Amino acid sequence: MEPLYLDLRDELERALEPLSLYLSGEVWPWTLERIEKGEVPGVARTLILVCPFGEQSKLGAYFLQADGLSATSLQGGVLGLRRELEQVYRLELKELTGAFERKLLDSPRVRQFRFAEGLLEVWGMISGEELAVLLELGCEERL
Repeated sequence: MEPLYLDLRDELERALEPLSLYLSGEVWPWTLERIEKGEVPGVARTLILVCPFGEQSKLGAYFLQADGLSATSLQGGVLGLRRELEQVYRLELKELTGAFERKLLDSPRVRQFRFAEGLLEVWGMISGEELAVLLELGCEERL
């Protein structure tokens, strides 16, 4: 059975960098405060707690384990996932077209990008092939 991820980050952090960028599986927003009050998901699955750096989730996992649940913490948190899995691409471009910029903004696999002085930098779980397709699609929309 698939584990259930409990995302202990705040709403803004979840919106800016959803766990779906890095993980496949069901994710529930949760808080350490809810765990401390004894609120636990009513599921018979392993719980994997995730926070920004791994400290809150470690504490939450200890609480849940003390209640007899199968729980663990994602070591290093989202920062650790990002360091381990994320790709960074640097492309020299004359200009960043509006169409290509929209494709980057709409891609769920792009976490962020920056264009300055002819250099485009893209961070995310996107492959080089996927980035090339977005660039090609962005160029086609200009024609």
